[in-house]
Amino acid sequence: MYGKVVIKKVMLLSLLFYFYITFISWSFGSLFCRLLNNGCRLKSVSNLGFSVTCLSGFVLITSFASLISLIAGIDTIWNHFFLISISVLTLLSKKTTLNIGIDIFNVLAPPIRILIGLCILLILVISVWKIAHPDTLGYHQQIIQSIEEVGIIKAFATEQIRYGLQSNWFVACALFSFKFLGINALTFINITLLIWAIIFIAEKINNHYSGAIKANVWQSLPWLGLLVIAFWDYTQIRLTATSASPGYIGAIFISCIFYLYLNHEKSYSLYV
Repeated sequence: MYGKVVIKKVMLLSLLFYFYITFISWSFGSLFCRLLNNGCRLKSVSNLGFSVTCLSGFVLITSFASLISLIAGIDTIWNHFFLISISVLTLLSKKTTLNIGIDIFNVLAPPIRILIGLCILLILVISVWKIAHPDTLGYHQQIIQSIEEVGIIKAFATEQIRYGLQSNWFVACALFSFKFLGINALTFINITLLIWAIIFIAEKINNHYSGAIKANVWQSLPWLGLLVIAFWDYTQIRLTATSASPGYIGAIFISCIFYLYLNHEKSYSLYV
């Protein structure tokens, strides 16, 4: 019984941090899009959608955190104080910042909402499994710990060469590990990105299911198949939710780039 109580608390904690990371990423993503609209004069860049906007903000945050991590540990409350401050200022300057992220569920058909709920619940259950991925146990965790505590440059001087297999994903894991709160976990940011991906796929299924675009329900099957494969293939959702492996995360970003290029090429044309 004690084990079940602990698992429930971990799942609730993961869901809480999902909302926090999503709020931060969505705010930075909204700010990033507004800066592009004003500075680069890009057309329709603010219409990226919920998941892609969150990914954009996440990339912006991770890029800055990567620079800081070169010389100092980033597992501090002050970094999150800075993130929260910028997010709140963005929210105050644009009142629709949170509404867009919340209202997305109002346009989804009831079966799609149930689908998202079941997928999120399954991801939360998977995330509490014991970490057994050899790379995470062998060097992912050590790299993340080095970034949390001393920074990359100092870690190179004291650790073994294998820890030099760096990735910005490990920087994100270190930033959102929340060890300064006494929490010892690696998968909060993993769960968050997986849920964004699930919401994105569910939106595409909903577009065909509800007739929001000129298509029929059969055209939603490829997106549904993509969702099934993501759960079926161990190296995708199941591995990502239980380790620090950046493999599927990289696939998500590459897919996002192709999606933006194929569907919004005209929208991102620069004026001369």
